[in-house]
Parts: sequence; structure tokens; C-alpha cells
Amino acid sequence: MLKKFLFFLSFIFIFNITFAQDLAYILPQAEPTIDDIQNLIEQGNYPLATQILEQAYDQAQTRQEKEEITFILASIATKNEDYNRAVRLYRQLLNYNPSLTMARFNLAWVYFLKKEYETARFNMQLALSQDDLPDEMRLQGNWLLYQIRQEKVWNAQIQVGIAPDTNINGVSGKQIECVYISGLPFCRELESIQSDVGFQGSGLFDYTYKFNDKWSIKNRLSIDAIHYDDERFSFWSLGLASGPRYTAQRGEYWLGASYKEQFNEEHRYSHTAGIFAEASRDLSRRFSLHGRIEASDIHYIQSLYKVFNAKEYAINARLFFFLNNYTYFVLGAGFSTTDAKLDYNSYFHQNYSFGVGVQLPLGFNLYVEPSLSGNYFLKKGTYINHETLVEVKRTEHIRGVYVSLSSNLLSVYDLTPRVNFIYNKRTSNIESYEFERTRWEFGISKAF
Repeated sequence: MLKKFLFFLSFIFIFNITFAQDLAYILPQAEPTIDDIQNLIEQGNYPLATQILEQAYDQAQTRQEKEEITFILASIATKNEDYNRAVRLYRQLLNYNPSLTMARFNLAWVYFLKKEYETARFNMQLALSQDDLPDEMRLQGNWLLYQIRQEKVWNAQIQVGIAPDTNINGVSGKQIECVYISGLPFCRELESIQSDVGFQGSGLFDYTYKFNDKWSIKNRLSIDAIHYDDERFSFWSLGLASGPRYTAQRGEYWLGASYKEQFNEEHRYSHTAGIFAEASRDLSRRFSLHGRIEASDIHYIQSLYKVFNAKEYAINARLFFFLNNYTYFVLGAGFSTTDAKLDYNSYFHQNYSFGVGVQLPLGFNLYVEPSLSGNYFLKKGTYINHETLVEVKRTEHIRGVYVSLSSNLLSVYDLTPRVNFIYNKRTSNIESYEFERTRWEFGISKAF
């Protein structure tokens, strides 16, 4: 780590000299001189150098002058290992001008020194997408991405908040729903659509035990929960995954086993066991690919739902394209087949999505992802449709959109306020399986 730190300091010092020379034109009559400030920085007298530069910032007349001074203040904070201040200063630059590649590049390094590896990786991938980035900096950025894969031990993402939901019981307002036992339909009247406000929380925690630079054991704990006043619709899940992980020059590969428990009404209602293979790879400076293949065995606890016991096989992929240092796109596709205990519950699922992420002024981060998916049942079943008994293969189409808005400017203790909007509408050739649902999530998130 010491070698990396010294390497980083020698790199940032070169740019400090450039900005210090520019500063000489900002304060031609200032005392002490720019050379004096440079000497203070070289001698490690960061408090006095900072004080002089802050006074210069107050006297600066243009945004460019303020940006140049802020760059130097941020580099001093980095040298002084005041990484939180350095992050705030680089974020301040990006809040007013998201296209500042140098600020994005240096911010990634500071997050790396803070050991916030996922945030460092994301910012560096944005910075590397710039066409005019010098070759030397590009090599250093690629080296940082490799070091993140090498050194990452802990990774966590947490989100908590409230979630108003327009359709917690997932019905369309139609009056009949049927389940099938031994091939015969048993029907009941549906409740009317219910809305409620839930308390929502989710967490993803990774821990990697390293054997050497290439091989390790990666372990994951995932938690998801939402609680409504009507506890019948509350939901909790707890998942575990573990297996060997291989780190390469431009990617990482994970093979493991997984297990998940799901709860409702404070009772365990299903459990899922499976195996999977997961890969993440940087294809180029603009493209990055994440893929996962898995096979799962799903078991329901209550006898009424055992007809839905199934084996599921799935493949999912997401291709990331970084357009520039503040805009990126995500193309997603997924396919799965569910082989249920009873043939008429078996179906094929496909899903497609296209996401756009933008780093906006004032620290706002916007991500929008519309999606299309479909469920195609493989065998005919007997249903009641428009009050008539029919025998058909059920088909469903789902249109959805996910929108997330957050702001670093409003972050407190690295807790970022976030608003998520989720909308889904399902149409079906069986009337009672249609529904429309809108959900908001207001909360805070943190990644480390």
C-alpha cells in the first residue's frame, strides 16, 4: 500500500505544479508568493498552505480560478490523508461541472485510498471513457482497476426507507382467482386492490478470503425486507452464497452454491438452493460485461403451494457502456425456464432492459431503466376467464420502468438520500392474472 500511495502522490504533485503556475496569475500581488506555497506543500506544512489557498479562493473572480484552487486544496487533503475532505472537494468540483475528467480521475484514487473499492471502480471507469485522457493516466487507471480486484475484501450496499405501494396484494381488481389441485380448478373471490406504506430495507454484504493474488473464497449475505400494517403482505428474505473466486487482469470469476429462505407473516414459506457461475470483465475502456448462470431448486413449505415446487435454470447478462465521464448505458437481457412439479405451472421467461445513467450538476445522479418481459407457459391449463372455463396456455407480458434519483450534495456521513420509482403493468390472456402496480421508495443508501 505504501508504494501505491507514494506512486499516487508523485502523480498528483505533477498536476499541482501546473495548477500552482496558473495560480500565479490569479494572485500576482499576493504574499507569500506561489513559490512559498509550493515550498509549504513540499515541507508538509499543509495547514498554512491550506489557509493561504482558502484566502485566495475567497478573492478569486471566476469559476475557473476557483476550480484550480480547489484542485490544489483537494490534493493537499489527499497528501494529508484527510480523504473525507478530499472527496468533498472533488465532489464540489463535479457538482458544478460533471465533465471535469481530472476531478473524476482523482476522486477514484481517493476512494481507492479510502478502500471504498466499488465507488472507486465506478468513477474510474467513467474517467477512462474519455477520448482525450493521456496514455499515462489511462495506464494508471487500468492499474487501479486491477488493484481493486486484487485488494477488495469487504463490500457492502445498504438501503433503508419507506415504500408507498399502490397494489400490495398484486391483483388487478378482477373477482376470481383459481388454484389447481390434481388438475382441477378451485376458485375464490379476490380481495379488492390494497394500497399501503411499507418500511423497506435491503443489504448486500460480500467478504472475500484471499489465498493469493489470483484465488480466494467469496462469501455473500443478502437481506431484503418490507413490512406493511397488513402482515400478510410483509416479506423477508435471507440469502447466502459462497464459492471460489478467480481474479484475472481484466475481470473476475465466481463459482458457488447459494441458499435462500423466504418468510411471510413471520412464517417460513419457501427455500431455494442452487449453484451458479458469475463473471465480470472489462472488455475495453468503454465496455464492461457482467453475466450469471444458475440452476435452482425451489421448495414451498405449505402443502397448498407444493404444486409450485420447481427447478429453475437462468442466464442473465448486463453490458455496460461508458459514453463519457458522466454518462453510461446498461443493456440487460435474461432468460429462464421453470420446470414445475405440475406441468401447467412450467413456463419460459424472458426479460430485456435498457438503462441510462447520468451524473448531473449539483451532485444529482439519475438512472432510468425501462424493461419488457414475458412469461410463456408450456402446457395448457384450465382457467376461468371472463366467467367462462377455458383451457389454454397462459401468456403474460410485463412492461416496467425503474427510476432512481440521488444526490451526493445532500449526503451526510456518506449516507446518500435516494428516491426510487418502480412501475409494472402485467397483461395476460387470463383476466385474473393482470395487474398494475406503482411503488415509491424514499430512503438513504450507503456503499462501502
